[in-house]
Amino acid sequence: QPHDFLKKWLWLPSSLEEFEDYAQRISQRILENDIRFGIFPKAKKKSAKKKKITKPKQPEEVKETFKSYPLKVRKKLNELRGLIFEVAEKDKKIGPLEETLRWGQPTYLTTESKSGSMLRIGSFGGKPSSQYALFVHCQTDLIQKFKKKYPKDFHYEGKRAIVFELDKKFSKTKLKDCISMVLTHRLKK
Repeated sequence: QPHDFLKKWLWLPSSLEEFEDYAQRISQRILENDIRFGIFPKAKKKSAKKKKITKPKQPEEVKETFKSYPLKVRKKLNELRGLIFEVAEKDKKIGPLEETLRWGQPTYLTTESKSGSMLRIGSFGGKPSSQYALFVHCQTDLIQKFKKKYPKDFHYEGKRAIVFELDKKFSKTKLKDCISMVLTHRLKK
């Protein structure tokens, strides 16, 4: 008979006169793998485990530069830093990045693979800044390529930067594509 609160379970009351006989027959059928007993588990779906992106320890001079930015800017720049390392880690052609300072800004170089161009991040505009930016080498055509691919998605500054407002959201997927274009720029020549 159905169980009172475990609805998909059937139970055999011990008060029945034939309890021993029923229990023995049920046990025998279970040992014979009778399909009427038990529940077949559903196939487990392989969950796409997110691999944690490992950001290397910052060199001391880069760490000090990050500390010099206002807190809101620093948080946004750390977000950009994370995206840069995420892109590099997922593309084996890029390899490890060198993190250093150039023009007083955190800079990311593909020193080992030489696959890409220099990428810098920093605040943008006057002080206190409500903007921050991802800078590329101004003698490349990278900003032009970004504008062509994502004309309305980002604010561009000349041939050297994508500029972000602190309080505005942007597509991380599209920005990661731009970062990838920078870090693999020399491979496409």
